[in-house]
Amino acid sequence: MRPAELDSFYRRTLSSNLLADTLVLFRNNPGLVDTVDAVARRLGVSPMKLKAETDAMRRVGILKEEKISGFDILSFDLAADEVVSRHVGEKIGKMRTRKGKGKAGR
Repeated sequence: MRPAELDSFYRRTLSSNLLADTLVLFRNNPGLVDTVDAVARRLGVSPMKLKAETDAMRRVGILKEEKISGFDILSFDLAADEVVSRHVGEKIGKMRTRKGKGKAGR
């Protein structure tokens, strides 16, 4: 995963309730393998909206989508999520450090 993709995912997650809800659903149920329609029903949205909103998750590899017997199936990649989580944690740590330096200089 490229840093630019991770940064884009980080910004997108902060601005999308659906993306955050989807991330929480899969983190709470990492073995979940289900159709796009079923996941959309769980989250109370249309399958089209879910696919559009979760594109960032597929780009960074957290969410896998494949066609099986004519159905779009979603699954979670825990290893990719750990990489992204580490990146986000580092980014937040840097933001806190910069914020702390700004206060010290006053």
